[in-house]
Amino acid sequence: MDNTFHIKQQKVYFKNHVLTGIDAATFEIVYIFSHHKEFNLKAYLKDKTGIWWFEENKKSLQFLTKDTAHFNLVKNDENYAVDSSTVYHYSEAIPNSHPDSFMSFSDVNPYYAKDNNQVYCYADYVGKVEIVKDANPETFLPCGWNPYGTDKHNVFYFNEFVQMSNRSKYQDEKHTKVPKDWNKLIARPVFLNNADVHKMYPEVTGYWWCDDYLYPPKNAKHIQPSRSKRHYFTNNAVFYKGDKGEPNLLEHLTYDFTSVLNAYFCLWHCHGKKEVYYKQFRIKGADLDSFSILHHNIAKDKNHIYYGRQPVKEADVSSFKVLINSYDNDIFIAKDKNHIYQPVFARPEKFASPDELLKPIKNVDASRFEFLGRYWATDSKTIFCKLKPMFAIDTDSFQLLFSDGTNEWAKDKNNLYNANGIKTYKDINGKRFVKLNRFWGKDHKSVFSFYTERILKTADANTFEAIGFDGKAHDKNHTYSIDDTEGIVKKKKRT
Repeated sequence: MDNTFHIKQQKVYFKNHVLTGIDAATFEIVYIFSHHKEFNLKAYLKDKTGIWWFEENKKSLQFLTKDTAHFNLVKNDENYAVDSSTVYHYSEAIPNSHPDSFMSFSDVNPYYAKDNNQVYCYADYVGKVEIVKDANPETFLPCGWNPYGTDKHNVFYFNEFVQMSNRSKYQDEKHTKVPKDWNKLIARPVFLNNADVHKMYPEVTGYWWCDDYLYPPKNAKHIQPSRSKRHYFTNNAVFYKGDKGEPNLLEHLTYDFTSVLNAYFCLWHCHGKKEVYYKQFRIKGADLDSFSILHHNIAKDKNHIYYGRQPVKEADVSSFKVLINSYDNDIFIAKDKNHIYQPVFARPEKFASPDELLKPIKNVDASRFEFLGRYWATDSKTIFCKLKPMFAIDTDSFQLLFSDGTNEWAKDKNNLYNANGIKTYKDINGKRFVKLNRFWGKDHKSVFSFYTERILKTADANTFEAIGFDGKAHDKNHTYSIDDTEGIVKKKKRT
């Protein structure tokens, strides 16, 4: 038995710490993770009740499964373990996993594994396994000793869908850590193109790099150019043009049964089958008959609100709406009777790849929320800047001063604020601060330049005056002007 674990007085100890819950009489060590041993030992343990997970930093046990007869680590890949019903990543059961068909590519690739249901990637930069949502497990293949993988139609980098597709895939370059030898990791560019993959799998046919690929985008035409410049078709396929101009296949779709809604969404209906797509991704469970666009990449059906392809789980469909900022039509918010929503980049669920989501802002009164400018808003009790609550700002004395497109200036009784960078100027007395024009402002002791975004230390606040509308000013000692070429305020002694 490892000397870190020992039994004393019918109790199991890790060093000097008692492990409660596990039976000392039937205690066994299943596996200790050697690469975690020095800084945070992790282990699978066993007793008569089942398999336990132990992690030194937590100093506690987590029960995993009763299935001791079938529990095993996956050969040559300690990121995974299986029992008769589940695949595990350390202490976490992976949803929808299929242990009987699970296989790791660890002999040829240190990142990928798959089963009949899904593809998995070990993201070493976060130390976690993630499900590669858009990969087809039936056709998935790793691409050498690097974080690239491919299925029949698409390429993936870690769990991320790479904007490369079909016979027109360009060479893609990523900087990642790859093994130089078994003891060191070095950062170097990793390249992938169709010639590289063809060399890896010369016997494979029908994939995007092969001459017999059935869906080449050659001579593709716009489907409905008045609605979208991104949807194309050939005689047997539909494509979505990505941000780099690459055609991405919408699997199973054909032109004659496809309807484009806008630059993001399209519908497909054929022989009773109905599906909704966001870009090249199918939205599972979306109801085509009630599906409609709310704003750009926000849509709804009778059951859900969608932000891109992700359902907004907290949204109330009946009261949900998009409000355009009257100060800037490119800025909008989404709200319903309960929440104000903001875009975030996060995991929609455990093991899922990060994605653009629409999530509620905490501690906001949705019924009273209104824009005060391009970036400033309020719900009558809190001021928000770019939807971030600014609890230190006094709501009652808050005043929007002006906006010049990039900067949007405001004040309260305490300070001066700029929405660009969400900056607070604590050396300015907000209560006594006066905006003179779009170049200048002052309080009882300091002159502030909106142009340079700083206090003009040599200026005399008592005698300072703005002259005209081009940035000229003077006080009892100097005249001031704006130099757009150098981006500075120039001063000249008065005579």
